[in-house]
Amino acid sequence: MPQQWLERSKEAVATVSPAFNAQRMVKDYVRTYYAPASERAATMQKDGYEAAAELAAWRQHINNHWHTLYFNARAAQDTLKQIGDSIVVETVLNSRDIDLTDLRVELVYSPEADELQDNLRAVPMSCAETYPDGGCLYRAEFKPAISGRLAYGTRVYPVHDHLANDFDTRLIRWG
Repeated sequence: MPQQWLERSKEAVATVSPAFNAQRMVKDYVRTYYAPASERAATMQKDGYEAAAELAAWRQHINNHWHTLYFNARAAQDTLKQIGDSIVVETVLNSRDIDLTDLRVELVYSPEADELQDNLRAVPMSCAETYPDGGCLYRAEFKPAISGRLAYGTRVYPVHDHLANDFDTRLIRWG
C-alpha cells in the first residue's frame, strides 16, 4: 500500500467525518426545521388560536383583493454600465384595497443566461413618490454584485409575520 495515500485518506476521514455525519444532520434538522415549526405551532395555538385566526382573516383579505392590484415595471435604461456603476429600476404599484405594509416590492436579478431561474439576487425597493390615486412609484438603485449581462424583473408579494415563509401565500406579481 502506498504510505502517502494512506496518510491522506486517514487525514480526510479525521477532518471530514465530523462535518458529515448523522448526528450533525439531525442537529441541523432540529435547528432549521423542527424547532421553528414547534415555535410556530405554539404561536398559532396561543390565546385560543388568536394568531391563526388573524392569519386566516388576513389570507382571505389578500386572496379577495389580489386581482385588483396594479403592478407595472418601467424599463431601465439599456446602456452599457461599468463595474461599480449604479443601476436604477422603477416600478409602479397601486395596491388598492391591500395595505402597503402587507406587501414587499423587490427588484430581482440574475446573470442573463440564468433567465431569473437560478442565482437570484433580490434588492428591496422603496416608495419614492406617491400618486393622488394611492399608487406609488417604487425605486431601487443598486450596484450589481455580479458582472456581465443581467436579466432582471420586479416583483410584489404579500408578507405577514405569521406566514411560514415569504412565499407561503403562493401569490406573486411580476412587473
